[in-house]
Amino acid sequence: MVRIILTTLFFISIVLFPWWVTLIFACFLLISVDRPFELVVGGVGMDILYSGGGEGGIVWLATIIGILFFMLSRIIRSRLRLSS
Repeated sequence: MVRIILTTLFFISIVLFPWWVTLIFACFLLISVDRPFELVVGGVGMDILYSGGGEGGIVWLATIIGILFFMLSRIIRSRLRLSS
């Protein structure tokens, strides 16, 4: 139930709220859900909606950040499980 609510808020925030609100929902999703694949899908969605075509910037920045957050959460969770 928590996953459905946070995922819904995350995808709504991509369209309606500023990027920093979306980042806050992404962090909540990252902490609360075991495998947050939604971060990668949301990153692709943000890049498709708001990417300007690459005029001097990184075109797939939100996707790269989503993948990095996902990988970092997997590493941290595996180390926490090993230590306990």
